[in-house]
Amino acid sequence: MANENDLIAAHYDDAPYLSCAFDASAPEHLRSVAWLFGLDAPDPATARVLELGCAAGGNIIPFAQRHPQAQVLGVDLSAQQVEEGSALIARMGLDNVRLAQRDLTSIDASLGQFDYILCHGVYSWVPAQVQAAILRVCRENLSPQGVAFVSYNTYPGWKTREVVRDAMRLHGARSDNPVEQLAHARNMIQFLRERVAPEAMLGRILAEHADIVQKGDDYYLMHEYLERHNQPCYFREFADAAQAHGLAYLAETPVASMFASNLGDEIAQALQGVGDQLELEQYLDFLRNRQFRQTLLVHGQRAAQMQRTLDPGRLRELHYSGHFSQPRPVAGATHKATLRTSRGADIDLAGEMALALAEILSAAYPNALHGSELLAQLQRRGFAPNAETAAEMAGLLGQLIAFNAVEFERDRGVQGVTSAGDFPIVWAPARHWYSHRFDGPQRTHKRWVVSPLHRTVMLDVARQSLLPLLDGTRSQAQLAEALVGLHGQGEITLRCGSELPEGAELAACARDVVSDVLAALVRERLLVG
Repeated sequence: MANENDLIAAHYDDAPYLSCAFDASAPEHLRSVAWLFGLDAPDPATARVLELGCAAGGNIIPFAQRHPQAQVLGVDLSAQQVEEGSALIARMGLDNVRLAQRDLTSIDASLGQFDYILCHGVYSWVPAQVQAAILRVCRENLSPQGVAFVSYNTYPGWKTREVVRDAMRLHGARSDNPVEQLAHARNMIQFLRERVAPEAMLGRILAEHADIVQKGDDYYLMHEYLERHNQPCYFREFADAAQAHGLAYLAETPVASMFASNLGDEIAQALQGVGDQLELEQYLDFLRNRQFRQTLLVHGQRAAQMQRTLDPGRLRELHYSGHFSQPRPVAGATHKATLRTSRGADIDLAGEMALALAEILSAAYPNALHGSELLAQLQRRGFAPNAETAAEMAGLLGQLIAFNAVEFERDRGVQGVTSAGDFPIVWAPARHWYSHRFDGPQRTHKRWVVSPLHRTVMLDVARQSLLPLLDGTRSQAQLAEALVGLHGQGEITLRCGSELPEGAELAACARDVVSDVLAALVRERLLVG
């Protein structure tokens, strides 16, 4: 086993995985999901958090930065990544988070209990004995009210991807160098695409995955397609393994994937006779050809406390944020419209209260409103101040969650601004992270910050240039002048359309870029008042 660990560690040392934040695994979100399904979970602000397979800490360092009273530990097999993350922690001056190079199978009860255990992108990529250790740790080291998060590749979606992976590994084996392996692997897929009939089964599989192979980031392809281990499983196999370790299935993130209603009334009706949530989840995986899951687990004895029907009282105790635009009224009907959500999906809303909720949430976006605030605003719009109004609102909020049309939070997070002021200010933790994580003038496409919602926000060159300047001391006009200066020095290239602007056009282009960047930062809740 030690030799196998050495091989796995060496692969990650040679080709480190991009270590960034995954919003689905944020303890704040896990607590919110637990609340939605009838369970209480510890307050993240003072929680103990353990991440298994933390890489360089990109997922937990921002969490520790947000919550100085929390205690955070990350473990990983790659000494190089642990060293990199530990150096960042030291530069940032954080004393509530540490990373340790450690074999996951060596963790036992002596490490103590944690309120949240996170394991993202590890379970499918390790040998069976390490998979068992992950579930054992989730049982032995999870506090009584705690929540564990485990992500993994699933069938049936990964059936076709395995064909691509097998072909890539066959040709990639010509070299021991990760970069050369990837080049050989990509050449293999191109070779097959040029020679296999497009209408053949293999031709269709190759066409489906060609963009991923040819355009995907090197680090992702090396570990997703060329890693020594990548064993997907059916959801029921994972759930049965978790149950054997004394754990119970709580939910999936995003939770919208748990609702058959998203697949249409006909499918939802056909699945009404399905037994329990576990069986329903497996049916849904086949219908969606699901490739990846992000599963929440709790101690087995808590299964009896779960509520699979959304409780109106709990729904009213959450905070909600969402934006709805581009209304298309339904012909011949009142109080009906097709609206586009902030995630880019179209949903049909019907009823005066549903459309009023959409307007109220949109006006506050990106900030979140508590259920009581939503109810008060509805009443100010003329809806009756009675139990029926409260019940109808809760039902609508449950529908918006099921449609993945809103964000929901158990605790009110950082509130941003609804529009950029003349002297814009970026949320201080994001500026702090950027200044310590990305030092030096060279700008690359892999620079990023984490939003208050624990969402990784990738930064293009314009955002990289502006973000360090957004401390409230510069007006939007001065920010545009700064971009013009950087353009003149050759550090960035401003384009408006296909042309390189000059003179007054350059100044106007810089103002447009500033406006676009600030609007994007507002949407991510990264601008504060």
